[in-house]
Order: sequence, then structure tokens, then C-alpha cells
Amino acid sequence: MRRKIINTCLIILLPVVFLLGCKTKKNTIKKTEITTQEIAIPNSPDLLFTEIKKTKNSAAAVYYKADVDYNDGKQEVSLELELQAQQDQYIWLNAKALGFVNVARILIKPDSIRIIDLINKTYISASYNYMRSFSEAPINFEQLQNLVLGNAIFDPSLPGTVLDTMNQMLTILINLGTTQQKSVYNKALKTQTVLLTEQGRNRQMTVTYGDFLLMGDNSFPQQFIINIQGEKKLDCKFRLNNFATELKRDAQFVVPKSYKVQVL
Repeated sequence: MRRKIINTCLIILLPVVFLLGCKTKKNTIKKTEITTQEIAIPNSPDLLFTEIKKTKNSAAAVYYKADVDYNDGKQEVSLELELQAQQDQYIWLNAKALGFVNVARILIKPDSIRIIDLINKTYISASYNYMRSFSEAPINFEQLQNLVLGNAIFDPSLPGTVLDTMNQMLTILINLGTTQQKSVYNKALKTQTVLLTEQGRNRQMTVTYGDFLLMGDNSFPQQFIINIQGEKKLDCKFRLNNFATELKRDAQFVVPKSYKVQVL
């Protein structure tokens, strides 16, 4: 039970979880039309990639809550998550079960990933180098921040990025060594889906965004589903609420002196 709850907390922030080898059943997500102004697509790929980075969702701060349904085929867990992030500084997450039982707190910073396991009274501090022992994808704070804001995990850039198709949707492929990202954008260059594939290991993760909330130039998803394919089964759906582009509370992260400490 404890491991499943911690994994559920991590999955919203750590796309490398898909490399642990999971498989999900198909799920559905609410679709909405996005009325954001369309962008004139540049002819040059380099200019196009620059425009995509300019128009991606961005905020000095973001706060939201989320109801999370987790199912691995053997066990179902429902959690309430509270997330707050300050641009380029931290991502803070508090997880509750049954509406009142504090389960875990996570603090993501540019140099580390820190977890307070409130059930087992354990504090875990992991470096990004440690996370790469599970994945060859170059995941850092920037990629986790992109995921929290509803963007493609990796920004397109040259070299290693190619334009696949340009019809109703724009598809871009990024080669990251043994990992490939396929991201799909609408005509306003806002991310709709992201597919990460680890070649040679038969592992794949798809993030599907939906039910978009328009706030200025931003198009924040209020729902997203993470589909994972591998050896195991996993299904995780997030329904966001109380969305705000401001800091709502103190990001409390105090480790009790009595807690066991693990440094990874």
C-alpha cells in the first residue's frame, strides 16, 4: 500500500517512472475546443522550434489541487494532491488519502528530489543522477516543470529534432539517445499529447492533456492521463481544480529529527 501511494505521488512529477516497466489500460479524457489564437507557422524548423518555446505555458507561480485515481490491476488507490510551484525554484506536492490522512510530501528542486514518507517516517533525498539509474532520458528539473504546466516534457531544439507532419496537428520528434519524444501540438502550438519511448526496452509513456483552461496566453490542462506500457499494469488519471497562477500557501517541508534518512 505504502509503495503504491508513493509511486502515485511521484508519477505526476517523475516521467522516468515509465522506465520502471508498466502497462496501462486505455482511458478517456474530456475533449474541449481551444480558442487560443492560431500561430503563423514559420517555414524554418529552427524558427518554428523557437516559436513553440515562446508560446508554451508559463507562469511565475502555479497552484492547483488534483483528485487522482490509481489502478495497477491489483490495487486501486484514490488520493488528493495539492501542488504548488515557483518558476525555476521548486515544485511542492502534498498527498492525502481519505481526505484527511497526510501520506507524503515531495519537494522538487533544481538539484534534487526530496520525499517525506509520513506513513513510514522516512526522509528520502535523491539526485537526478540517481534517477537516471532507471532511465537514460536526460530528465532534470526543467522537464518536470514542463510536465506540471502542461507542456511537452522536452523542448524542441536543433540538432536531434525533426518535423514529422503538419496537418490539423503538428507532430515533432526529438531523439534523446536511446529515448525518443513524440509531441503533438495544435494550431496555437499548445501541447496536446506527449509520447516517450525507450527504444530497445519496449517501454513507453503517453501523457494526454484535456479540458483546457484558458488564462491569458496559457492553455492549462485541467485533466491529464498518463498511459504506461511495459511489463506491469498501471493506470493514473488526474482531475485538476482550484487552479491559480499565484502562491497560495507556504510550501511546508520540515523533516522531523526522528525520521530515518535515505540519501540516494
